[in-house]
Amino acid sequence: MFIRVVWYGCLLSLLITILGWLAFRLELAGFRPSFMMFVIGLAGGVLVWSLSVVAIMVGRVRRRPVESLLTWSAVIGGLPALMVFSMIGVEGFSAPMIHDISTDTETPPLFYYAVNEREPGENSLDYGGDDLAEMQRSAYPDIQPLLLAASMEEVRDAVRKHIQSQGWIELGDNSGTQQLEAVATTRVMGFEDDIVFRLTATGPLTRLDIRSASRVGVGDLGANAERIRQASKSIRDYLQNEAELP
Repeated sequence: MFIRVVWYGCLLSLLITILGWLAFRLELAGFRPSFMMFVIGLAGGVLVWSLSVVAIMVGRVRRRPVESLLTWSAVIGGLPALMVFSMIGVEGFSAPMIHDISTDTETPPLFYYAVNEREPGENSLDYGGDDLAEMQRSAYPDIQPLLLAASMEEVRDAVRKHIQSQGWIELGDNSGTQQLEAVATTRVMGFEDDIVFRLTATGPLTRLDIRSASRVGVGDLGANAERIRQASKSIRDYLQNEAELP
């Protein structure tokens, strides 16, 4: 009886997860209800997987095996949810409830093109001020500006290469402010996040600031900070490889 209940729980969790995903991707519901369904379904899937594994282990210890097609179906059915939670990781779940990350928290790069892309009800592009800056510094002290031994044009080319390699959509290149903007779409839910790169000449060096902000949601599970980390490393690598070419 217990295994049958767990199996039905597995089916229900999968159904809720899929419905939440479809509701957002097909724009059948807003962000909050669809994402809530998705998260509840995932949490249910992890719970079902855990109960199934415990049932198998307890059955073996007591020498009363409960392994059956239903049991293993529940174990397998819970794996996708477990994989998603594993991808987010402990750092993601412990991330602060912020969704706007910048390498420069005093004078963050401003968005110009993304303003026209955001819809009513989505997050504002106005920076959150000192409170947001303090939360970011506490959670992500490694998010800092890049000082690169390369010309503005070389850095701009490296930024463009990174944007293309990630499959992001370039929104615009503002030569007056020396900024490039792009939009990234997350793989699973299709959330759109805006990114702006600002270049500043600093003597023989070029300073690069990056800001990444989510269009929806209060928190981002650390996604924007990780995006900036990856972009920083990628751009450094591009410039280093170019410098090593004969």
